[in-house]
Amino acid sequence: MQLKTLVELFDLENTLDNILASHIFRPERVVFLTDERRECISRIWEIERALTRKYPGMKFTIQPLNTSRNVDEVCERLMATCPDPVFDLTGGSDAISFAIMELCHRRFRPCFCIDWREGVLLCSEAAEDYKKEFQMPTLLLEDFLEANGAMILRKMHSTPPEKRYDAILAFFQETLKRPKEWLMFCRFLQQAAAEASRKRHPAVIQCKHSISDPNGKVAQFRPDFAQLAYRLGFLKNLEITPNQIHMRFADDTSLRYLTSQGTWLELYCFIMARRTGWFHECQMSVVIDWDGIPQRRDNVVNEIDVMLIRGITPVFISCKTSVPNTESLNEIELYAKKLGGAGAKSMLVTTADLSNAPTVRVRAKELDLILVEREDLLKEDGILPFLKRAGNVP
Repeated sequence: MQLKTLVELFDLENTLDNILASHIFRPERVVFLTDERRECISRIWEIERALTRKYPGMKFTIQPLNTSRNVDEVCERLMATCPDPVFDLTGGSDAISFAIMELCHRRFRPCFCIDWREGVLLCSEAAEDYKKEFQMPTLLLEDFLEANGAMILRKMHSTPPEKRYDAILAFFQETLKRPKEWLMFCRFLQQAAAEASRKRHPAVIQCKHSISDPNGKVAQFRPDFAQLAYRLGFLKNLEITPNQIHMRFADDTSLRYLTSQGTWLELYCFIMARRTGWFHECQMSVVIDWDGIPQRRDNVVNEIDVMLIRGITPVFISCKTSVPNTESLNEIELYAKKLGGAGAKSMLVTTADLSNAPTVRVRAKELDLILVEREDLLKEDGILPFLKRAGNVP
């Protein structure tokens, strides 16, 4: 049964309420009922652009509706001019929703509400036929981003091939167990690679066992981490003598991984999520352009370490190797709610010891943010229970 006209109550606070019914029923026309605030009109235009890219034939109209007092007037006009309107009461204010529901009951017009947490359609008797066609969709991260006028600008790190997953996880475990030694080795490689780059051979390092940075701080070579990197295939050559070290990175990706302290935690979260099979889309090191206009220099951009989606539930993960501050917690929660709405989940994963930072746990609980600590990562199942919770996996 083709839905001709879908009437949506626009909700500025919840992206999912505005787009879900359109993805499910793919109507010929969508009419948004909204007040006339500029931010509401702008967001509807962004939703229109996002949906028409996916469903080119879909048409859109904006109909001002400021209070419950003029519901009858606006809706009567819609019923007279639009073919077979069906009202989606999932979003919007309670007063307006109730007023429209009462009108639909009087006029025996179809209306429904989607309980997306339970995955069910609650509808009036006149909308019973739509129950047969109702099925929760599988959305993409771009569906949420584009509906908010945002876009994926680029990736900070390339996605690793599956053949390297085991090696990456093995190296990560060592960085987790010995964070101070790993930090020392990473700083050594950063300085050594910088010097090699000045010699126009960034992938080849030939230096002494200790290197001083421009500020005079000394970084020490760690043969244990170098030998592990060699065994796991991140170094192509490794020769250690009492006075000198010679090593060659396996490729540019290995160079970037080994000279970035926090990348291994991002890789771990990404790989563990991919391997569960719970999420149909997994991305890491994603740079989001909030303005969605390519090549414009003054656009607002932010990086999100790991982004996942299961069904209609997007999950946003921030990875930290130090004790996270309140700003870090607020930031990932803000991204999740802005892009994904009320159904989005936010998670912060840290390799730092939080035993002396109780305020981090308190703030995470206040935000309903999933917090994964060092002691959790050291357990056999690591991040898995938290991914299961974030994805609402049965």
